Amino acid sequence: MERPESELIRQSWRVVSRSPLEHGTVLFARLFALEPSLLPLFQYNGCQFSSPEDCLSSPEFLDHIRKTLAACHPLILDISALKASLVEKPGC
Repeated sequence: MERPESELIRQSWRVVSRSPLEHGTVLFARLFALEPSLLPLFQYNGCQFSSPEDCLSSPEFLDHIRKTLAACHPLILDISALKASLVEKPGC
């Protein structure tokens, strides 16, 4: 990844990280729209959601969104660590 691309990613992430719940909800809504079969993977207290909207409005899932974006934060800001984590290690 070239230097300008890395900086564009960091700049974009700074915008996203100001409203992680809003952007994370958009991300998961799009994910469920593209791949509805993923919805059953998200169950809380033994309950399966009947629709993406039910899932996306659940307090437990909203907490999952916050945690997911928080886990991404240090990787995105340290692009070299992100690149290293995406490179397949020899012998794997």
